[in-house]
Amino acid sequence: MVVDDHELVRRALTLLLEAAGDIAVCGEAAAVAEAGPVADASDPDVAVIDLRLPDGSGVQACREIRARRPNVQVVLLTAVADEEALAAAVVSGASGYVLKQVRGTDVVEGVRAAAGGRCRLDPGVFDAVLRTLGAGLSEEERELLALVAAGTTDAEMARRRGVDEATVKALVDILLAKAGVTHRPATSGGPGRLPR
Repeated sequence: MVVDDHELVRRALTLLLEAAGDIAVCGEAAAVAEAGPVADASDPDVAVIDLRLPDGSGVQACREIRARRPNVQVVLLTAVADEEALAAAVVSGASGYVLKQVRGTDVVEGVRAAAGGRCRLDPGVFDAVLRTLGAGLSEEERELLALVAAGTTDAEMARRRGVDEATVKALVDILLAKAGVTHRPATSGGPGRLPR
């Protein structure tokens, strides 16, 4: 599925992906509020999500979709290579982070990689982000961060730790604050502030 607030971008992405021959776009959404219900209705393997949406961010949409459908892989699209946004993408459970300036084939390959369970983040960048996020954290916090970075849903983390989902969400927010990622949107509430 494709999530972008611009109709022309959604159509262009749909045409690009379907022209690959082995990808079918099963649903479209224009906002965070639509993303979860469209994912429920269309049952995608991969969601391609713009990082900036009118009612929040792609990170927020990623967490919403993965809370409902943990097996959906997410590729975030952005116009800006930003370390803070990348860190938030990793923590949200996204398996890909692709710049809009890349060639169309790179977007297609990002979707294929995500569908195959492979991370489309450059390993060096991914490791640097995890080192940055992990600096100054306790062992328990690093373990939680590793679960989040591996794409574990809030519900699964709550089950593993024997706490409720609200507690897990609060812990993730605390981890991000400690790591200096200050603009992560909450999973409920107002719009996020991540750059496009």
